[in-house]
Amino acid sequence: MTLFRNFRYFVLAFFLILPNSGLPQTDGAPQRLLVSRVIIETDAGSLEFEAEMAITWEQQRMGLMFRREMAENRGMLFYYPFPQKVSFWMKNTYLPLDIIFIRSDGAIASIAHDTVPHSLNPVGSEGLITGVFEINAGLTEKLGIREGDLVRHEIFRNILGENGE
Repeated sequence: MTLFRNFRYFVLAFFLILPNSGLPQTDGAPQRLLVSRVIIETDAGSLEFEAEMAITWEQQRMGLMFRREMAENRGMLFYYPFPQKVSFWMKNTYLPLDIIFIRSDGAIASIAHDTVPHSLNPVGSEGLITGVFEINAGLTEKLGIREGDLVRHEIFRNILGENGE
């Protein structure tokens, strides 16, 4: 019994001493993620964005919560390893967003325009998707991004080489 009690104290002390970088963020600070290039091909041409990559469940759970601003050429790309229906909410999200739902081939399946900050109402995909790209609200309309447009990124295995192939 004493050994078990000592082990419990050791485990508790271990988690109290761990640096914050290994624990989920709960202080309201935006997370720091890897950034990657995303290209969206529209009827008007190609658009380039810098996307923070939300890959793990914890990164996806946090998403763009607590952000007060985001540059127009930035966004967050969520990746799911197999096609599925997903749903988002805007809890603790200050920015209105356009949420772009993307099929496994990179084609845009649907877009949720101008989502409401702090709303707990679910915003879901139409059909099975493997990616979601969140950008500032109004950009899809302003830039002419539509359903059926192609999102190019390595997670969709559709990046063009230098010669366009």
